[in-house]
Amino acid sequence: MSGDSGELKSALDIAMEKAQRMGSLSSDEVQNIEYEKLVATGESLAKRYLGGFPLRDIEIELKKRDEHAQVAITSYLVSNLANVLDIRHIDQLDKILYAIQHFTGDTDVSQRITDLFGEYAIAIQKARDEHGDRLGAIKLQELEKLGITGSAVQPAFESSLEWLDIQRKLYKENQRRLNELTSIWKKPQD
Repeated sequence: MSGDSGELKSALDIAMEKAQRMGSLSSDEVQNIEYEKLVATGESLAKRYLGGFPLRDIEIELKKRDEHAQVAITSYLVSNLANVLDIRHIDQLDKILYAIQHFTGDTDVSQRITDLFGEYAIAIQKARDEHGDRLGAIKLQELEKLGITGSAVQPAFESSLEWLDIQRKLYKENQRRLNELTSIWKKPQD
């Protein structure tokens, strides 16, 4: 599994070695293998970045490649980062958009995405304000029917089917808008 230098070989490297032992590969097969390597490298760098791998180290990794490979890997890196964006999860938004901006130079779409996340948070809060009291009262009545009463009872309306439906509708619409914005960065998934 390891080469003379002690590095682990990728599955693609192993497959290429086997194919070379069995005979030469066609140019299409070589192109497909090279393509798969570029896609896998972009995906791997995206995962590593999200796991804490510094952007400067990604740049170092890219500089080890020829210009064509750098462009392709960067494209798949950005695509994988864009695919991670989910309107419900703002926790890594800044980190993801920072890397995308770094590699694409696109600040306009990044700002529109940031604005969309803010609009979604406001829409959720507005829905909570509009429906929370009514749904909480319904939940309280349900608890009273079960014999659960008292001043300490705080109904969790967030578990009601109606609230979950409201959230689902808001998510679906805003995730659609997010996907439209990020579509310029995304590569088709094989």
